Amino acid sequence: MAGLVLGAAVLGVLFFHGRRRNRSIALRVSRELESALAPGDCTYTWIGGLIGFHARYAVDGLEKARATCTLLPRHAPLYLPVALLLGRSDRAHVTLFLDRRFEGEAHVVDPSLLRSPVFEIDGREAMHERRVAVGGRRFLLLATREPHLDALEALLGSAPSAGLLTSLRHLAFVPELCTLYAQVVPAPGAVETAARMLMKEGREFVSGAGSSHLPRER
Repeated sequence: MAGLVLGAAVLGVLFFHGRRRNRSIALRVSRELESALAPGDCTYTWIGGLIGFHARYAVDGLEKARATCTLLPRHAPLYLPVALLLGRSDRAHVTLFLDRRFEGEAHVVDPSLLRSPVFEIDGREAMHERRVAVGGRRFLLLATREPHLDALEALLGSAPSAGLLTSLRHLAFVPELCTLYAQVVPAPGAVETAARMLMKEGREFVSGAGSSHLPRER
């Protein structure tokens, strides 16, 4: 009986510690997103109350912006090891929707994502590919136009923060959806840096000035 009481007490402590940790990460990510996007309005929907959130932002110069933050189940100590064995980890997804189409699809991908059965890029077999090493990490570059590979490599090389390169999982420019997208591990500062990078590219496309890194096709 004493063992059961002690076990329940330990699980309770771990639950409250995990809940506090997840809430702290989620609040930090939300602050970073708002700092980068400077939204006129925003709406958050918590996922299960403890494992992240969905967010909607109204941002000048964009059709809309969306973000999702999903976190490890730190509040569930019995399930947490299973989640880790399944390859789960903290993730933040940021998507900017532009009000006009742009030309040329392009991706920067962490090669480890390619092993995931749920990760897929439509039309990848027809894209140009290049593997590069930047900031001590390896990335797969994909683009419908070969010159965009040079542009993507230049974009990675000019990343304003080494922390972004460490945390980056997927960067995508998808003209069919009019979206700029980034998936990062939400280490401190990484989400804000990624969102600011997308905002710069997004505003360049929206303004019609063209991107300094992703040239428009002719």
